[in-house]
Amino acid sequence: MKKLLVYLSSLGLLFSGCIKLESPEPKTATQFKNLKVSESFSWQTTRSVKLAITGTITPNPVRATLLITNKQGDTLRRENRLMDENVELMLQVPTTTDSLIVSFGSIQKTYKVQSEILANYILPITDEEN
Repeated sequence: MKKLLVYLSSLGLLFSGCIKLESPEPKTATQFKNLKVSESFSWQTTRSVKLAITGTITPNPVRATLLITNKQGDTLRRENRLMDENVELMLQVPTTTDSLIVSFGSIQKTYKVQSEILANYILPITDEEN
């Protein structure tokens, strides 16, 4: 009988010690039209970037691949170009992209993403030219 009394009282303590705490329900918008967003918020996931490359005149025509990538290595544009051509490209880049890598053959430069990027082809200096 003593065991039964101890068992019942411990069982009673066990259930009385468990109190369900009610957490407040977060207030979320259930419909798109009910969202409260700042007027200055931009819903765009991409932005336009104008890349203007000034050609470099060379004694002999130099043709190579113009490659434009981001830091993650995603190719945004790949074209076969002459070095003396002026190029103006409109690119759509993700808003999270903060820099573009422009490569022409073995020449590579990194540019900060802005609405307009002015670039040029730069010839590397070799020992023969020094």
